[in-house]
Amino acid sequence: LNVLLRNEPALHENQFSIFGFEWVDLNHRAESIVSYRRKGKKTEDDLLIILNLTTVVRNDWVVFVNNKEFTQEIFNSDNKKYWGTGDVFNPNVRCELVDEEQKFYKLTLNLPPLGGIVLK
Repeated sequence: LNVLLRNEPALHENQFSIFGFEWVDLNHRAESIVSYRRKGKKTEDDLLIILNLTTVVRNDWVVFVNNKEFTQEIFNSDNKKYWGTGDVFNPNVRCELVDEEQKFYKLTLNLPPLGGIVLK
């Protein structure tokens, strides 16, 4: 995790600034899913972090984001090297452009139970 923190500017560049964080989706309180964006000084450094705070695997979970395609999973807490099952992962993030004018994207993901993913 320290390597991730050191290598990803969005996790440390704007650490103490209001410009380093943005809520993405807070409308799933009942399912205990939280999505937020960590922002670097450059938009291409931004990361999307999604946390599943329940014991239920969420397959084909949909999240809408704007201004950036997130196409690569760079961290998954369900990975076996973090003592996860290794069963829930996103080798190919399904990213679909929904609104071309506003650059609005729909992501379809698999979320591990009691875990989180980081997308770039």
